[in-house]
Amino acid sequence: MKLRFIYSLLVLGLIFSFVASVNVHTVSAQGDEEVLVDPGITPASPLHIFDRFGDWVRLNVFTFNAIRKAEIRARIVEERLAELKAVVEGGEGEAVINRAEALLAARAEAAEANLEALDNEGRDVSNLVDKFNDLSLRQQGVLDDVLARVPDQAKDVIERAIKRSYRGFERVSEVAVRQIEKGYLDEARAQEILERSFERLGRQIEKRSEALKKIADELGEVPPEVQELFEKKLQLLEGELFNVESKEEFKEIRDRIRSHLRETASNIREFRRIHRISDEGADEILKDIEKDRLDIPGKAAEIIAKAEKEITKLKRNIADAENRGIEIPENVSILLKNSEEHLARAKEAFDAKRYGEAFGQARAAYRNAKNGNRFFEVVGFDPDFRDKAKKIIDEAYPNRCIRD
Repeated sequence: MKLRFIYSLLVLGLIFSFVASVNVHTVSAQGDEEVLVDPGITPASPLHIFDRFGDWVRLNVFTFNAIRKAEIRARIVEERLAELKAVVEGGEGEAVINRAEALLAARAEAAEANLEALDNEGRDVSNLVDKFNDLSLRQQGVLDDVLARVPDQAKDVIERAIKRSYRGFERVSEVAVRQIEKGYLDEARAQEILERSFERLGRQIEKRSEALKKIADELGEVPPEVQELFEKKLQLLEGELFNVESKEEFKEIRDRIRSHLRETASNIREFRRIHRISDEGADEILKDIEKDRLDIPGKAAEIIAKAEKEITKLKRNIADAENRGIEIPENVSILLKNSEEHLARAKEAFDAKRYGEAFGQARAAYRNAKNGNRFFEVVGFDPDFRDKAKKIIDEAYPNRCIRD
């Protein structure tokens, strides 16, 4: 009896695995929307459990090569993304949308962690970097569109998915840099990936900018959470730009796409002006990129000094809160710890004259400390400090350090 049940499950798994493999080649697109696989069975159906079992069969019964498994994981992420889009467009309730987002988040996290693990093993994952970069950009475009259509009660679910997609993009970018260092990702391919990232992120930001203008016209102001998402998107593009400008691995590419880098810096500054998003430190760097005068050693030393001041301020804020008997949320301490670690690496890299690395590490140290202090500025020392701060931190910065 037990063997018959297991056999039945395997047969169902084979069927759903076959259906999923067919869906990989079936795409749907409307207008300027991103192209995705057909969603097939969604989490709205009780049969979706068999679809997920089909995923397990594809990964564990049919596939043995580690790189091939990673490719399948990327396809499964795309299927989960298509399912999330489908349940929103199908008018499903908050519970179904939340379930679809959780399944997408779990698959995306597993796929990105697997990519990092393969890279850490010293494998050539340059083709995977290309696939994951493209998938991440499509994911962001789809989620931007979905946010405009999702019911108000489920907007926070999609906002969470968008923030997670930004962190995923950064993880893939970090792997790309390491693949260049190892000689697996050649300059021509790296340039193609960078240009695609700049072009598509820029297009997505322009689209969101127009949406924000429309919201402001209709409501009189842009809701803070919507403005925050837009600012994080700008920071994502800035981070990619600053990486190219600061890392030695991109030296030859920088020279070839100089005009593109200048245009990107100019566009970011214009978006910041239009939407009144201030970041004095970033704006100074963007100006220097526009004018081809970015002094990486000098800027690295400057940001190291700023990071030291911001970390001192964060330590003082934490001490003051503790003296008042206020329990500090764990993630504030994590931000402090991350900022100190990045600062130590920045100083070590600067002393070794690895100025590009020092620049990136110093920016990460500054932003971690700045974001730690931001929560004290936002919530102050009121009786509800702990709950407010924990909610803001958990939503905005899960247990990963902020990297540039």
